[in-house]
Amino acid sequence: MRHYVGVGKRAYVGAMYKLGEFNYKLNRVGKQGDLMGGGLTGGYQLRLNDALSLDCSLALGYLRADYEKYRVVEGVRVRQGEGAKNWWGPIHAGLTLTWNLF
Repeated sequence: MRHYVGVGKRAYVGAMYKLGEFNYKLNRVGKQGDLMGGGLTGGYQLRLNDALSLDCSLALGYLRADYEKYRVVEGVRVRQGEGAKNWWGPIHAGLTLTWNLF
């Protein structure tokens, strides 16, 4: 949800909600689980020409992740426990190229 402000209505503020699943393994122990959170977002749309714009955005808020730890043994995931993380801070940063068809 966005509310556009300023000259030319290029800047915006709004609210966002995130919900998702993750599965990653950066070392010997992997983590997989669910995340949920939300926050406030803001950004600016920079017009490149009549058809293209670059949307720059940043969101600050809260995320909670519940996960299970695992280790891969002979190609099989073996559960190693579970955990949860709470995070307050930046939850989204983006650069999006948008194309206006009409």
